[in-house]
Amino acid sequence: MKQLRQVAIVTAAACALAIMSGCETPGDTALLGGLLGGMAPYAKTAQGAASMAAMGSAASGYANAQASRSQITVNNNAGGVQPQQGQTQNVTNHKMDDGSVYSGPLLPGSDGKSRCHGYGSIKYTNGNSYTGEFANGFPDGRGVVEYANGRRYEGDLKRGKLDGTGTMTYPEGGKYVGEWSDNEKNGEGKIVSSNGYTYEGEWKRDSFHGQGVFITPDGTKSSGRWENGKHIEGTDEWPDGTKLVGTWKHEGKNTGTITWKDGREYKGDWKLVTGKPDLPDGEGAMTWPDGRKYVGEFRDGKMHGFGKMTYADGRTEDGAWKQGEFTGTQAASGKTDNKQQSAATSGKQGMLTVDSLVTDCEVFVDGAFMGNTPAKLRLSEGAHTIEVKKDGYKPYKKDVTVSEGSELTLRPSLQKE
Repeated sequence: MKQLRQVAIVTAAACALAIMSGCETPGDTALLGGLLGGMAPYAKTAQGAASMAAMGSAASGYANAQASRSQITVNNNAGGVQPQQGQTQNVTNHKMDDGSVYSGPLLPGSDGKSRCHGYGSIKYTNGNSYTGEFANGFPDGRGVVEYANGRRYEGDLKRGKLDGTGTMTYPEGGKYVGEWSDNEKNGEGKIVSSNGYTYEGEWKRDSFHGQGVFITPDGTKSSGRWENGKHIEGTDEWPDGTKLVGTWKHEGKNTGTITWKDGREYKGDWKLVTGKPDLPDGEGAMTWPDGRKYVGEFRDGKMHGFGKMTYADGRTEDGAWKQGEFTGTQAASGKTDNKQQSAATSGKQGMLTVDSLVTDCEVFVDGAFMGNTPAKLRLSEGAHTIEVKKDGYKPYKKDVTVSEGSELTLRPSLQKE
């Protein structure tokens, strides 16, 4: 049979799909460089920011290219014997107009063009290649994509896009195994980075979405529900035995229960900490194995502000605390309307409200710590020295005179040092 002299024509960009352009999915720039695009927003728990930094280099240098869904076609207007419509014609090392080289069967169409159809292979001018099943000009079915940058995909494709189940391996050593849809991770899947971070669970558009488990190289584990790459509900467990069960607001207060290996338990507000277990911060209650219980305010994991400690023998310490130390019954933080500090021992009293444009300043009355701004103080009648302090600012100091039933307000404007 006379060999066909066929001329390649590509109907849109340059070939049959994202494979030609590199098959870079919308999430692949961040993919593995955050354990997928979904991890980029994951700076949530103790390990979040460190995880992102550690994984960030895994996908560096990957371009983000939009997939081309063009069909591969050739004209059937050359001389010689032409294949009949509906019958395939095999070609070997056929060079397309754009320089790509295709080997495999061609299926003529009624429009005078033949399309790759069946099992074949194509080598693109950018160094990428595809070997597998074609249907009407599209890679469609099972196949293998080899990328010039060292990545490799093996799995399902549909009309030129990654769709179905498949495995993507990365030159750095990372691997994703799972479900794909429209060139993105969608459904169930697991990814392991070259530096030991893993996520296994549900995905949506290249982001952690649904139920899943994220584990760092040191064994820290975050499990539960995710939305658009963010852990919003579930459990964090650290290698030292600390465990947190709660919700992540990402904006505003986080709430939950923290337990420690030594038997302590905390319920209330908490804060995210990078590289370490999260800490009580805000309003909450902590209990100890020896029977102690503290209810009140915390800062950076320590009792700070107004609170009450009850001991197993019935003793109590009710008032202001600073960095875990009780400063006396005459103090309380006043961060909510129903809390009022008292620096009055007995007799006639007045009220003093202390606030500042600089938030969370420490308030002292006659040298005694009274809590943090905003603070509402009940003071005994007479003269008092008020001090407002915060690291990085010049301290404020003022003498006030309180009379019975008086209501005074101080709003100092602290200046930076």
